[in-house]
Amino acid sequence: MTKIFGEENTVSQSVGKDRIISFETFCITQNLSGMYSIIVRTFCCEAESELLAMSNETQSIHWENVVF
Repeated sequence: MTKIFGEENTVSQSVGKDRIISFETFCITQNLSGMYSIIVRTFCCEAESELLAMSNETQSIHWENVVF
């Protein structure tokens, strides 16, 4: 990734012995039924790379162009 939109608004802090990060995503989606409990956090970015043909965690890997 060459740029994550909104990254300048990220807050990082220490809470006790833990380090936490707070960030704002573009969209959050939650699966409410089915076999798996899944929460997907979608963020908008710019990237330069070759896409994987496949992985064991996803299908139909692709980039989407978005105009802000």
